Amino acid sequence: MAETSLVCSEEMMDESPDVSLELKEMSRYKNQLPSQVIVRHKELTALPDDNILHDKRVLPSMLVTEKVTVGYVNNYFRTVQDDLTPEMKSTVAVWMFEVCEEERMHVAVFLRAIQYMDKFLSLQRISRTQLQLLGAVCLLESSKIAGTTISLQRLVSYTADSVTPDMLLQWEDMLLTMLNWDMYGVVSSDFVPYILQMLPKELWDNTLVTERIKTFTAYCAVDHQFGVHLPSVIASASIAAALTPLVTTEVMDKVLYILQSATNINIQQLKSCMEQITAKVQVTVEEKLKSTKACGESPSDPETVTASSPNNGCRIKSR
Repeated sequence: MAETSLVCSEEMMDESPDVSLELKEMSRYKNQLPSQVIVRHKELTALPDDNILHDKRVLPSMLVTEKVTVGYVNNYFRTVQDDLTPEMKSTVAVWMFEVCEEERMHVAVFLRAIQYMDKFLSLQRISRTQLQLLGAVCLLESSKIAGTTISLQRLVSYTADSVTPDMLLQWEDMLLTMLNWDMYGVVSSDFVPYILQMLPKELWDNTLVTERIKTFTAYCAVDHQFGVHLPSVIASASIAAALTPLVTTEVMDKVLYILQSATNINIQQLKSCMEQITAKVQVTVEEKLKSTKACGESPSDPETVTASSPNNGCRIKSR
């Protein structure tokens, strides 16, 4: 019997590959990486583990954990940051989401990066000129936690060379120190699979619903007004908002009851957050359609726009 080689032929990379040459060969930048690059930056998602997904201890544990990961968002613009505004943070947050989309990263990378940013801003004053640098560092750390590390060179290029690799590394040390190396807080996307499996599968087991849920959680991270809500509330309200156009009022009442029972959320808070999300999405869809026309593209179907990013621009640019 011939011997079987146990040597792995895969090449492991600590950082995402340098694709600067490939990008230069493009006739013009269309906010779309070449097909050969997309393969390298393909979104990585672990297969669900049914043993964990159906373990009744997991969700209660997450509900306890989330309470120590929030509470810093509410008032740091009044108590710590005197040179920043919520609008500035939202602008940088949109840029961060665009980078995650361009790198084909899971939405959790973006959500966790925003969580790092909120924690840092609640502890350390910065100037408005340092906000994008902070956002880039938060993306770097979050991508490392997810195992899809973005290279320093690509982060620098996404900022239009407004920062340097040395600056990123210096701020990385400062971020980790300020957060006491506590980088594993729960985010809204962590709750979604555990809540969905409590609902009838025929309600949510399709691409449109799951993409809407991802998009809605991203909208909430971009808009600072949602910072008052716990991640479990954001997750539940995003699920409800995604299902609302697709089910009857009677079915939605049952869904809200299941969501409230699973997470112990006040039903009025859940409905209020859901209405906020719906209103935010409607405004964003209208802005997206206007932006699409301004970019010279054909208007998209509202359903498609709703399931897309909260980006109101035509391309990634430095903020």
